Amino acid sequence: TLHQTRGKTYQRMKRKGEELSQGEDPEAKKQRFTKYTLPRYVTFTGSDESSGFKVNHYQWEEDKLFVHPSVKTDSLLLQNVFEGQILSPMVYPLIYNEKCGTNTRLRSTEFYREVDNDHSIYINLTPEDKLTFLVGIRDLFIASCRSLLDDIETNLLKRLVNIITSKEEKLFSKIIHNLPVTPFPTANHKSLRFIPLSTESESIEDQYFARNDINLSLVFVDPTSLSYQI
Repeated sequence: TLHQTRGKTYQRMKRKGEELSQGEDPEAKKQRFTKYTLPRYVTFTGSDESSGFKVNHYQWEEDKLFVHPSVKTDSLLLQNVFEGQILSPMVYPLIYNEKCGTNTRLRSTEFYREVDNDHSIYINLTPEDKLTFLVGIRDLFIASCRSLLDDIETNLLKRLVNIITSKEEKLFSKIIHNLPVTPFPTANHKSLRFIPLSTESESIEDQYFARNDINLSLVFVDPTSLSYQI
């Protein structure tokens, strides 16, 4: 069921976050953890070691960032999401300004401007790196819908979406009611819908489809393929 899938995804993300936090060299973490690695509207509030290892705590502007109720009190998970260690469908839109953080570089507006000037940078990314890049594009699209981008960023987003081709649509898609959907906008998939996520296709992990507070998934579809209302 969708509930079971969400639970498994959440537990997998949490385990990964614990492994990353426990195994990371302190100096490496110090270099990674700068104000530039945090997304907009997120503020570092302190840290503690009550759980046996250091956990950073954050607060966020709730009118700008959506954090699913099921993860709001999970400081470890939120630390790894905000610091870019893991991708989560439960927290969005995350917008990073600078590309100095290793884990957030591909989702930063600085990197997006470079790609806008040279499309070959995107073309030469590995499939894994492209997915990270595209999740950032998804978040920019959501931010645009919430009027969180300025005109320059909105126009940048429009240009970037147009370089995301049918190749990516085929690699990172699911089939819902015989209709291909993607977790991010593309040159063709620009129509946004919230639907219950089907398990008909396993071409991509469900965690890349953002979810709202009633567990409907955000998907993008080709408006020319819509012969009925989803």
